[in-house]
Amino acid sequence: GGSSTGAQYARTFRGIAPGIRFINFPVLNAEGTGNDSAIIAALERAIELKRKYNIEVINLPGGRPIFESYKLDPLCQAVEAAWKAGIVVVVAAGNEGRNNTFGTYGYGMIMAPGNDPYVITVGAMRDMFTNTRTDDQLASYSSKGPSAVDLVVKPDIVAPGNQIISL
Repeated sequence: GGSSTGAQYARTFRGIAPGIRFINFPVLNAEGTGNDSAIIAALERAIELKRKYNIEVINLPGGRPIFESYKLDPLCQAVEAAWKAGIVVVVAAGNEGRNNTFGTYGYGMIMAPGNDPYVITVGAMRDMFTNTRTDDQLASYSSKGPSAVDLVVKPDIVAPGNQIISL
């Protein structure tokens, strides 16, 4: 959108959130792996900086398997602390939709902290290459609920996430 502005262009495309600013809290190492303590530290830092940078939304694009109730899980407690501080927390559902390890055909495979009822958990949709939404489907790889242990109904929403052409 920002690149569509100038005398050589007939029209400017502003995009869905033209005034947005991103603050990145790196939590993964050079190999693309991380741990709960790095994510928790980043969440705590975002809460500390909320007023200074007007942080309103946190997006966590990854997750890990659920080991215990969200009520006891330190990662879930950290996202709830952000929510209590007035920050909307958006979390990926996960990519375990094809996992049939437990004979559930991929159900019950929501990743933590997406199992926490205080976060917005997002699954991926497939648009079937048509202009209508009536034939859209959940992407086969997208994790789906209910969540393990607590049986929280998830994901909360789904969004296009299959074969997306973007920047």
